[in-house]
Amino acid sequence: MHIGRLLARAPKHHSVALTTTAELADCFASKSEGVRAVIDAVRAACGRSRLVVYSTDQGGSFVDGTAARSNPIPIAAANWLALANWAAGQWRPSDGLMIDLGSTTTDIIWLRNSRAAPLGTTDAQRLASGELVYTGLLRTPVAAIASKLASGGKLRRVAAEWFAHAADAHVILRSLPEGTCYETADGRPADWGHAKARLARSLCLDAGDLSDSQAELLAGEVVRWQCRAIEDGIAQVASNSLAPIRQVIVSGAGWRLAKQAVQNVLPSAAVASIAGVLGEPACRCAAAVAVAALASPIGDGA
Repeated sequence: MHIGRLLARAPKHHSVALTTTAELADCFASKSEGVRAVIDAVRAACGRSRLVVYSTDQGGSFVDGTAARSNPIPIAAANWLALANWAAGQWRPSDGLMIDLGSTTTDIIWLRNSRAAPLGTTDAQRLASGELVYTGLLRTPVAAIASKLASGGKLRRVAAEWFAHAADAHVILRSLPEGTCYETADGRPADWGHAKARLARSLCLDAGDLSDSQAELLAGEVVRWQCRAIEDGIAQVASNSLAPIRQVIVSGAGWRLAKQAVQNVLPSAAVASIAGVLGEPACRCAAAVAVAALASPIGDGA
């Protein structure tokens, strides 16, 4: 089991802290089933180490594995709250936002008086409030980002097929390195040429139908549509604040795109990146870093 191998290579520890988003995968009949399956797998890999699981209950708290298994819904997709509470404690904004743009989704969490102040706690609630925007740097299908794209002087409808991902657009724009690990739509390499072919296919074109500069323009439009979706979420969440948003913290693989969206919507807000404090690797998995930091007083180095 991969978890067991990772724990075997980890420094000496007494506790393992867990948060998960895997429960929404459609291999599970329900979120509750998914949460329990993840807990069981991690508990089996932990051996004698104590397992603590992050929950959205009480504004964010840790519970043991047994309690988490018996009440799984507050465990489902609680990673964003751990990150927001940790960031609020580090930056202590009176009114701010924590934005994490990952491979698949973007979380936009209101911070108030040095605590997370979410409008919703479940993914369904957060989709309604604007706090969860289902767009990410890697996995989002291009057809889910835009229904029409301009190419060759014409506005063209996007084929509603699994032909290309957001990652292909970012590779073409070189904002994402070639060879970045992501599942491509056609199973071919994650390099510039293949990314161009996948993006062209979204408009029912071949790679040879687009010049390189046309491919870059097309990729730029995809990313602009993606940025607009994030901007809409930021504006919706910020509209609930009675005071100006003065501080925004960004993280995730797509933190640069998140920063751009913030500057477009909240130009007077100061933007800090977790990458600037902890480095790029920690920024990409900021929620996991936050869970470890929040759990360390509990488990003596969890």
